[in-house]
Amino acid sequence: EGVTEYFARQVMSGEDRTGIYTADTAAASAVAATVGEATLAKAYFAGEPSAVLAVQGAFSKVTPKK
Repeated sequence: EGVTEYFARQVMSGEDRTGIYTADTAAASAVAATVGEATLAKAYFAGEPSAVLAVQGAFSKVTPKK
């Protein structure tokens, strides 16, 4: 949900989306900062294998362990 909201906020920049998936979107933003927005987009929209692996690795570093 965080990556969906991350890109939705870019497309819907005129709308107040405060409080919607805040923690998830913060994690997606951290991943984008780590791997680059282009890589995140390739993973999310195209399922490019190398991009998916990069995003997966970045998410494992930014999300809390349970």
